[in-house]
Amino acid sequence: ALTLLRRPGLRTVPLAGGTWLTPRLRRDVDVPGPLEEPVDAVVDLAGLGLSFIELAGQPGDGALRLGAATTLAQIADSAHCRDLASGILAQAAQRAAPINQRNAATVAGALLGASSQSELLLALLALDAHVVVATAGQPRALPLQDLLADLPGQLDGGLVIEIKLPWLAETAHGGLARVARTPADQPIVAAAALVDGDNRRLAVGGLTASPLLLRLSAASELELALDAALNGVPLLSDWQGSSEYRRSIAAVLSRRALAEALG
Repeated sequence: ALTLLRRPGLRTVPLAGGTWLTPRLRRDVDVPGPLEEPVDAVVDLAGLGLSFIELAGQPGDGALRLGAATTLAQIADSAHCRDLASGILAQAAQRAAPINQRNAATVAGALLGASSQSELLLALLALDAHVVVATAGQPRALPLQDLLADLPGQLDGGLVIEIKLPWLAETAHGGLARVARTPADQPIVAAAALVDGDNRRLAVGGLTASPLLLRLSAASELELALDAALNGVPLLSDWQGSSEYRRSIAAVLSRRALAEALG
């Protein structure tokens, strides 16, 4: 697959579930986020065995491995994903798309094409996900936050093959909170929280072009942490919500997500 993707002179892209790519290859429809360049060929990844959900090790000292071609429906239905941190990953996959899309969309495709307010992306950030990328050398496990900061540079013509999450103990809990125009819409602003002992991780999306990841030692630090993270960073503002609204509701949703994770 890597050899095919790297053929010189051809714009070749990977094809997994196709829910993001296929509409953008058509010329008779106009969809958000069009392809930057024309595509000459695709590489079908269906035969690579990248659809799996596996548990390695033990709770508290192990990893939950998601193959890159695992569908959102498989994640939403997985007992392992429903058990991890109050099931925030399974919930986020359930909310990511309608059922027909969940049956085809893959976790890697949904992740790499996600907007900053994607609950799936936020849940994976809160859960400290690492993305395993295959290149010419040995596969590399990259923190999701680092991958998002420089997506073209980190992928470097490679292929996402796996997403790896810490297999947390049963004492770890998570929480999700969102605001949207309707329950069926994608969120305008969303938050995902993880509480694991003294470790509190909070991912907030819909405020800035990239999601924020905050590490808190106490819930009372939330406002200060948000202010520090947003210092000098332009806030999103559009017809769905002004920057002032987004900043205000982000604090509300963050408190709700943390409260849910704290029980």
